Amino acid sequence: MSRLISFFTESGKVLISPDELFYLKSQSRDYNGILSAIFYSAFLGLIIGLLTGEPLVIVFLIIGAIIVTLLFKVIQAIFIYIFSRILGGKGSYRSTLNLISYSSVLDVFLILGLALTSINNMVIMPLILLVIPWRMVINITAVNTEFEIGFGKSFLATYGILLLILTVIVGLL
Repeated sequence: MSRLISFFTESGKVLISPDELFYLKSQSRDYNGILSAIFYSAFLGLIIGLLTGEPLVIVFLIIGAIIVTLLFKVIQAIFIYIFSRILGGKGSYRSTLNLISYSSVLDVFLILGLALTSINNMVIMPLILLVIPWRMVINITAVNTEFEIGFGKSFLATYGILLLILTVIVGLL
């Protein structure tokens, strides 16, 4: 019971004080961030599946949400790790993956928005517009805590260099 309470307490700290939580997690080296990504993506898949009303679809959406989330986090952590090391950081890949996985806690707002779509379909849009920048801030904070390179370089390592590469690729097409 204590671990369950600790899990949800950490989820709350991601929303309230991510820098404090990430500092503690970078010292302890546990994998609760990855567990939270699995839990919240499964729950999000469950809610989306319940909206469809088909039991088989629910199972596929839960499994699919977990796989897609973990795959995305692994790829994102690879890029962040490489770019952060290039920018002079000294963090580890495992800890980077764990810390950026905590941003999945924000799926709670998407779950709430999906649950409220029965009242009004447009309620999900403001929540998506809230979650996207908040997730970016949490990921940048995680990178800054792990690699200790400052928020500017953390932004570059997390999103800036990838956006620059995509801009160049789109410009060439």
